[in-house]
Amino acid sequence: MIVEHFLIARGSSVDRDTQSLSVFEFIEQIQVQAPRFPVMLPVHAVVVIRRTKEEEGPLRGIYRLSVENPFGEEVLAQDIPVTFEQNHSRQRVRLNFPLPVGGSGIYYVAVENTNDSEDWSEIPLEVKAVEVAPPTIN
Repeated sequence: MIVEHFLIARGSSVDRDTQSLSVFEFIEQIQVQAPRFPVMLPVHAVVVIRRTKEEEGPLRGIYRLSVENPFGEEVLAQDIPVTFEQNHSRQRVRLNFPLPVGGSGIYYVAVENTNDSEDWSEIPLEVKAVEVAPPTIN
């Protein structure tokens, strides 16, 4: 198995009848305004994994989604079980996860095959965090 495509977006959906995937608002850079940090920003990851020419039959594997903050600390890790049926050449995985934002900087969102250290993909995500005054109630 190998990662073919990997992206981060604000949202995604799968049509119930056609199984077509729609992705909304790809994320390459984010500006987050909050009264204080850290905040959890809901995002979607879409990963397309394909089988290699050598692989046949049903397959099972575990991929891992991780987020590293600008200080090099892993702030999120989530296992992604992937199963291929006999005749499937690709498997699409959608994940909703909270992106922990503690401040400005480059966050690295990665997906990797836990059994193959060469099968991974990473997205550097620039975050601009701005503290704003909380709303006042009169």
